[in-house]
Amino acid sequence: MKELLKQDPQAFGFLKGRWVVRDIAKALSKEGIKVSKSYVHDMLKGLGLTYKRPKLTVKSNDPNYYRKAKEVRNY
Repeated sequence: MKELLKQDPQAFGFLKGRWVVRDIAKALSKEGIKVSKSYVHDMLKGLGLTYKRPKLTVKSNDPNYYRKAKEVRNY
């Protein structure tokens, strides 16, 4: 798991620039390691790491703002 966290989540197809517990569990699953989100949390705690819940916000003058904001909420 330590090696996974050293890599960029985007290298695994995630749109975010930081790891979130759900995505760690998904990436481990793709590697053949099935774990729950709560187990990932326990593993992070065991490694001395903490996490914050992500805040998904989009602010822009972009005319496609509402479409993009909806995509982020549904991700």
